[in-house]
Formats: sequence, structure tokens, C-alpha cells
Amino acid sequence: MAPPTPDPRTSRAIVLVCSLVVALALLPGAAVAAPQDADRVVDPDETVSGDLTVVTGDVLVRGTVTGDVTAVAGSVEVADGGEVDGDVTSASGSVTVAGTVDGDATAASGSVDVTGDGLVAGSASAGGGSVTVAEGATVEADANAGGGDVEVAGTVDGDVASGQSVVLESTATVGGDVTYHETVDREGGATVGGTITEKSSTGWHVGDVEVGVGLGEAFDGVFSPLLGLYWTLLSLLIGTGLLALFPQFSAELVETAVDNPARTGAAGLAALFAVPVLLIAVTLTIVGIPLALAGGALFWLAVWAALVYGQYLVGRYALNAADVDNRWAALVAGVVGVEAIGWIPYLGDLVTFVVLLLGLGAGALVVAARWRGDGDDGVETPPPDPAPGAV
Repeated sequence: MAPPTPDPRTSRAIVLVCSLVVALALLPGAAVAAPQDADRVVDPDETVSGDLTVVTGDVLVRGTVTGDVTAVAGSVEVADGGEVDGDVTSASGSVTVAGTVDGDATAASGSVDVTGDGLVAGSASAGGGSVTVAEGATVEADANAGGGDVEVAGTVDGDVASGQSVVLESTATVGGDVTYHETVDREGGATVGGTITEKSSTGWHVGDVEVGVGLGEAFDGVFSPLLGLYWTLLSLLIGTGLLALFPQFSAELVETAVDNPARTGAAGLAALFAVPVLLIAVTLTIVGIPLALAGGALFWLAVWAALVYGQYLVGRYALNAADVDNRWAALVAGVVGVEAIGWIPYLGDLVTFVVLLLGLGAGALVVAARWRGDGDDGVETPPPDPAPGAV
């Protein structure tokens, strides 16, 4: 996620889609280097116990999956009669539900379509695409689309929110509120239990509360989608540079975070508060103001790099669960995944904060270890390519 900008949720969705495309262009060979999974079909008489994860392949569920279903660079379809007891997530593809999903249905850069008699017991959310709830289909929580429209002909028990437009057909039933940025088209017969509200402000939001940010106020009137895209692309470039130029440091950072995530997060929290306090103290000295300004700039860059590293760590966790060991694919998966979660009110901001603490804490601990001489402070050398099938 980029540093605070005045982007509305619409521009964040545009950024999310463009980021994935550009990231793949910036990381040539990433998709080729990652192990390729064939498409996975769960037959009508088949039951998959636990989670099902596929990388660079599609998933078709005609039977039952007792855990979560995740497709990285692929799409997921839960066919009529199919059942997923957990969440359904596509990091770079679409989600189609004609059967039953007991959790959430989420597409980071594609669309979510609930068709036929499909049932999503949680929320249906699309970061860079649209959400469609067909007549006869049901979403028991919220329907959210950041970069596309929300079209409802069936039932949404919770709220409906779109970064663009909302279409409510005559058979639509919405139990909560409807929020849109551009237009709303409500046909006669459509039922809305709450309010219909246009959101045109340009601040960051935590739920329905707008959070004013000094940087955002400074850039009022700037074409925010382009500004948001600029920050995100720059973040991806920084992430690419960090992994390419400092592979040894990056490897130590991953090892530190995996060995003790609680200690890593605590170190990040301490650094987040201790450094600004130290900078304020420095301003009280004779030459303190220039030093504090320089230190503040460096700390801002460090926080930004820490957030990118935190996203990278999340990507490593996710791909390790799928038996994939590829740092470039982990960077893309982490950025897309954290951006997608960032759309969820309250939870998204909390997860982003935790990711920041994880990256900042891991970096601080590695730097401290090298300062004490505990780590390898030699010249950075790229790690060897993993052997085929190695994790």
C-alpha cells in the first residue's frame, strides 16, 4: 500500500489492477520461475479436506472443499452443487459462485459473480473489478467493488458499496446501505433497507469516517488516480530494488520474521514510536533542526521500505503454504494480497498496520544484529536459485 495520498477507493482499485500488470512487467521471468500448477478440478463426488491452493492455475469446485480455496494468478469457480466451507480468494483472477461458499468471496484484480442460486455466506468483494449478484443469488454480508460497478438483481443482506456505480434491478433486495461514487440506477421494485449515499470526498476512510492527512490536503485538486498510481509503481520499484540489491539482507529479514513474529512486531512498534521521539529530542540541540529534518526524511523512507518488506513477508508466508519458493512471485502476491485486504473496513487498516510493524521490526532487528556483529555484514550476494521442487 502506498504512503498516504488523497486517493478515493476508486483510484485505489485502479492502482491495484495497474500494479499487478506493471509488477509482472518489471519482474521478467517471475511467472516462469514460479512452479506451474495445472488447473484443479474437484469432482462432484470428491471431498478435499483442508485448504486448497493453486498457483498459476484455475480451480473448479464441483464437489466439497472443507477449508479455503485460493488461486494465485488464476480464477475460481464454485459450480452449482459445489461447496466451500471457508473463503474463496483469487489474487489475480475472477471468482464465480453458483454453489455455496460459507465464507467470503474475494477477487483482488478481477470480478466476483454470484450466479444462479449461488450463496455467499460472507462478503463478496472485488478490488479491481465488478461484483454481480444475479436474480436468485444471495450474499449474506456486504457486496463491495472498488474498481467497477456493483450490480444486484438478487439479495444482499448487508451493505452495497462501489467505487464507481451501483445498479439495482427490480428484483434486488439490499438489507443495508448503498454507497456509490458516480451514479446509482435503481429500478422500480428494488428494495433498500438503509440509505443511499454518494461518496465524492478524496480522503482516506476508516469505515465511514474520513481521516484527514496533511499530504492529502496539500495535493487537493490533483488527479488522484495518477498520483496514487505513481506512488504504487514507485513502491513496486523500491521492492524490486531491495530484493535485487540486498538479497542477503532480505533473506535475513525473512528468517527473523519467521523465527519470532511476535518479537518482530514488538520491535517494529518500538521503532515506530521511539524514532520520532528521538528526532524531537534532537531538535532541542544547537544543530538539531537540520539533523532532525534529514532524519525524518530517512525515517519516512525507512517506513515506506518497511511496508514493502512487510508485504513481501506476507507473500512469502502465502507462497510457502503453497510450496512455492520464489521471491519475485512473493513480492507480487504480497503487494496484491495486502492491497486487497486493505479494502475491508477497519480490518484492512489493522492488517496494513500489522504488516508495517512486521517489516519495520524485522528490518530493525537485522540492522541491530549486524551492528553488534551477529549477522553477515559482508557484500550482498544473490542467493542461489532453489533446486526444482525445493521450498
